[in-house]
Amino acid sequence: MSWILGTVTAQLPGLIEKYEPKIESSLRDSLSKLKVSNPTETQLFYTNWKKLNKVVDETLAGTPALATSPDSTDMKGGKRTRRRRRKHRK
Repeated sequence: MSWILGTVTAQLPGLIEKYEPKIESSLRDSLSKLKVSNPTETQLFYTNWKKLNKVVDETLAGTPALATSPDSTDMKGGKRTRRRRRKHRK
């Protein structure tokens, strides 16, 4: 089963590039039918789709990931700012 998933996943970018209009229309039809027949499945699909879309955005578009923990910014290094220092008079 896992080799099938690996094969499909590896071919997915090429298939989307080659057959995008057909995939879009088929997906629209299937999702419309799913929305009418089973609203709970629709919500589950949409949640999973958002997770996949987040991965694509982070990987290809360079969109930064949302911070999952307070320490995540510390690991990457904070934003460096230029600070003016006051000259102290004696």
